[in-house]
Amino acid sequence: SYLPIEYTQLKYLPFWERFHKTGNLEIYELDKNSKFLDNQFIINGSTNLLLRSDNKIKAVSFIYGSEDEDVSFSLEFGEEKYNNTLKQEEANYVVFTRIEPVYYDKKNHVYKLTISPTGKMWIIIREIGFENDASNLLFLRNWYHLEDWGGIPTRWISNNATIGAYSQENITASISFRAVGYNQSKNIYIYNNGILEQNISVYPKIFTDAHTTLHLRKGMNLIRFYVAEDCLKPENVENSIDSRCLSVAFQNITIAPLNNC
Repeated sequence: SYLPIEYTQLKYLPFWERFHKTGNLEIYELDKNSKFLDNQFIINGSTNLLLRSDNKIKAVSFIYGSEDEDVSFSLEFGEEKYNNTLKQEEANYVVFTRIEPVYYDKKNHVYKLTISPTGKMWIIIREIGFENDASNLLFLRNWYHLEDWGGIPTRWISNNATIGAYSQENITASISFRAVGYNQSKNIYIYNNGILEQNISVYPKIFTDAHTTLHLRKGMNLIRFYVAEDCLKPENVENSIDSRCLSVAFQNITIAPLNNC
């Protein structure tokens, strides 16, 4: 047994501290080898998760990447078993369809997921296929919490932040966004799957509309924004209690295909 309680009680545990909801899925951490952060699980050592849904799950998508170079891992979910090796700055995507619950009744369908990496990795779990998502973008690493600036979603970064973009084929794509530097001009270096592709300058106090191109490969792509200049803490610059280290604020990041490669 993986819990000191019945599966039927999963949904009714207000004291359960390691519970997270992603879409229609409720996910329960069963050990301390996983940590939920910014809609993803950081895995460091073999870990077990329980997924609960009101209805039978037809398919589950996993988006995963490595935090250490050359990380091998195994993933077991229902009748599906999957093994892979990842390098740093690499991400991948897999869909499982042959999944049977370890328990079910009229109100609960509970599934067990086991992840066993040789190093530190991250994974995002979604019931909907990521390629069917309208935005096709994931804010993966080192983004501050979403803010509302006059009705426009805005996110700050310090010096290094990553998004994931899924492509159904190899394409040349346009990437556009609005960005403003905190307190001074900034140079944004855009890496795609570990390769430097573009360099864009932005300025303080006024947003810059940026438009450029990227070469996306079929599958999951990691796009990293790196700012060479030091980030600054508002508490050290102005009359503020904000202790975050800020570099650039982004709005309206979009990626759209231009033509086939």
